[in-house]
Amino acid sequence: MALIADRMPVIDVDSQVSEPPDLWLSRLPKRWADIAPRVVATGRASGDQWLLGDHELGPAWGFAPAGWREPFPSHPRVIDEVDPAAWEPAARAHRLDEFGIWAQVLYPNILGVHIRTLMEADSHATRFGLSEATM
Repeated sequence: MALIADRMPVIDVDSQVSEPPDLWLSRLPKRWADIAPRVVATGRASGDQWLLGDHELGPAWGFAPAGWREPFPSHPRVIDEVDPAAWEPAARAHRLDEFGIWAQVLYPNILGVHIRTLMEADSHATRFGLSEATM
């Protein structure tokens, strides 16, 4: 029996992409380095954390459970436990081919989930810069 993906294109219309840990630090002007979203190692059981300025947003890899073998709320704690397809385009394309997915509509994790925190940033220029760097 043929799979549906063998008969017609399958498009995933609600998928998330995990931002690479250096996304903003590598794209924003250096003057924003102290407020840029970034991943920091904490040594805590919850693992790496996203920070926006000095505001802790939550576990860095809490929204990257693909391939994780333990049930929610467990999640990868450090980047080495995360499937690179969570943020790396070539690895993602390979996974899509593997699963028979023709295309995906992707939404951001950090700014999507923490948009309120971004909107509370100190200035319009900061908000715009953080948003633009995501693109």
